[in-house]
Amino acid sequence: MEKIFLPYGEKTIELNIPRKYYMGSFYPDKVQINGSEKKLIKEAIYHPIGTPRLSTMVEPGMNVVIIADDKTRPTPINRIIPIILDELHRSRIPDKDISIIFALGTHIPMSKKEMEERAGVESDRIKLFNSEYKDPEGIIDCGKAPDGVNVFVDRRVAEADFKIGIGSIMPHPECGWGGGAKIIYPGVASEETVTAFHLSYASVDWNTYGSDKAPVRLNMEKWVDNVGLDFIVNTIITADNRVYKAVAGDYIKAHRMGIKYGQKIYSVTLPKRAEIVIITSFRADDDFWLASKAIFAGELVIQEGGTLILVSPCPGGLGPHPEYADYTGLDDWKTLLQNTLAGNINQPISVSSAVALAKMRKRFDISIVSGGLTAEEVKKMQFQYFTSVDKALSSAMMKFANDPQIAVIPYGISTLPEIRTFP
Repeated sequence: MEKIFLPYGEKTIELNIPRKYYMGSFYPDKVQINGSEKKLIKEAIYHPIGTPRLSTMVEPGMNVVIIADDKTRPTPINRIIPIILDELHRSRIPDKDISIIFALGTHIPMSKKEMEERAGVESDRIKLFNSEYKDPEGIIDCGKAPDGVNVFVDRRVAEADFKIGIGSIMPHPECGWGGGAKIIYPGVASEETVTAFHLSYASVDWNTYGSDKAPVRLNMEKWVDNVGLDFIVNTIITADNRVYKAVAGDYIKAHRMGIKYGQKIYSVTLPKRAEIVIITSFRADDDFWLASKAIFAGELVIQEGGTLILVSPCPGGLGPHPEYADYTGLDDWKTLLQNTLAGNINQPISVSSAVALAKMRKRFDISIVSGGLTAEEVKKMQFQYFTSVDKALSSAMMKFANDPQIAVIPYGISTLPEIRTFP
């Protein structure tokens, strides 16, 4: 028997797999990190890609906004912001002309305490805000993007003289990779524009997780010109939450270099597709809206007709979009899309991801092991619910007359799995 340990929130789950069925456990690359986290971040900011140094790009009198990702992301925001503030102070930008806005998309707003802890500064020194995506008074029309999308964003961002985005570059289902321009879209966009962002994925008929040619990403970057993004700082984080690399500068050029670093540590190769894939959503397991990203990763290496077992605590249940479960469970996803595009769906943000999951469950079974989801919620999605990984695995193995091969991906959100190809 092979003894496997799976991260599950703050706990670890032990699993035993018969050796003859065990294809292997596939982990992100354990790379050597050269230098301290602070040194890596400083070097990136002091030597940006595609732009001058930050301190030479700003000048006194400018209103500067720092846009940071929220608590659902692993970015060490509170260690990056002090270095950025030093650069701004070097150019005599006072604290009163600097604000920090946390890019929520449509996530749950952060409390004052959460914002202060994440920013590493107190709100009586630097102004701290959650991004606004609902209140019309806090949103401004930035015109139409080249593809006709109405671009509405947080007014404080749009009206700032200089915009700095902070985030992390990790594989992402819709954009291929996180980071870069994503801090603007959907980060600080209105609910209407966030919806347009997510719906743009509905027309993509392939799994773009980890692709550097994801249509949504390429299109989204064209939207940014309507608002502007002057400088980014993005980190590439290892599975054990350490900064491997940092990039800074132009939101496209620096981001593409960051993707190369991400491919280095996240990519793993399997010898063939597995009949059973056991995958966790570790580091994105607050709720199912986040955790379901791991299913997109697992889909890249699962055999047609196989079973994917998602292991995630999901203490926040389904997350900010409870309708996600209803949409995922629909068989007639084409009508759902048509109604959404016609404006007949009240909560359309989760539609495109739900449709993608609905298509997946037609090709392979999906089992969920989670203490935060109920059996009824999982059944609504037409997935199978289990109280333990052992039970889910036993059920999956009963499907196969021959010996199924089992692949384990313990860090699903930090892994970009692919199948080995031969010349």
